[in-house]
Amino acid sequence: MPHVAAEERAPVFEVDVLPVITRKCGACHSEKVQKGGLNLVSMTSVRRGGESGEALIAESLDDSLLWTMVDGGGMPPEGEPQLTADELGVIRRWLTMGAESTMPVEQADTRLTQHDILPIVLLRCTTCHGARIQRGGVDLRTPEAMKKGGKNGPALVAGDPDNSLMIQRIESNACPPRDQLLKYFVRRPGEAEVRVLRKWIAEGAQEYEILPDVATTEPDPLVTDEDRQHWAFLPPRQVTEHASIDGFLAEKLDAVGLAMAPEADRDTLIRRAYIDLVGMPPSLTDWKKWHDS
Repeated sequence: MPHVAAEERAPVFEVDVLPVITRKCGACHSEKVQKGGLNLVSMTSVRRGGESGEALIAESLDDSLLWTMVDGGGMPPEGEPQLTADELGVIRRWLTMGAESTMPVEQADTRLTQHDILPIVLLRCTTCHGARIQRGGVDLRTPEAMKKGGKNGPALVAGDPDNSLMIQRIESNACPPRDQLLKYFVRRPGEAEVRVLRKWIAEGAQEYEILPDVATTEPDPLVTDEDRQHWAFLPPRQVTEHASIDGFLAEKLDAVGLAMAPEADRDTLIRRAYIDLVGMPPSLTDWKKWHDS
């Protein structure tokens, strides 16, 4: 009887993918550390994505940000252990075979707000509809500006994505214009991004204000303990050895038996300042002004 090959089992996130992510990506994308606002340790957080707004899981492998990043996109970063061919194969099969998970995705309010769509619009659209350029009189930096629109009317119609000009222009490949893609190094929104824009508009283009993101003493998942050792995160320290640059210079000069030149008199200082700043010595009037002040 001829041998029949068993059907290939679809990888499961918790069984096959999570161990790979934990080993190779967990240092930067976990519950405690979330570079780019990205947490990869649960299906809920994977589906939520990060700050970029792009979908980690998409119908097309090319539209999956997760695959883009691991397949030569800089994750893990240079200098860290890279994914092997077998590990890449597991992630690829998982994405293309349904991105299965043993645990149901946590149920939550899935309604979109301006915070979900603004990263997409700011990245893809504001080259032509932003602070410097507003083609057609359209500014897309805020929901209010989108609803106001420009010469041809509102850019979006809340509740009606099909009649929203911004959706029509994107889906017809009119925006961004073909001649602007290479000029400004932008690309058109992907399918996943268009679905997000459509969903937000269909749900009424809801807006939700969040509290300001201010510094506190609480741990921040965007900053690692290693990052906090950088001087920019450390409190200023009182300098006791040298109070100015002159102290460092004097120390080096003294080490070779030299000393500072005598301090210049006021007339010399005035002349030096004018030559440095103006390129000419001071006039008699200017000299008197500073000499007598």
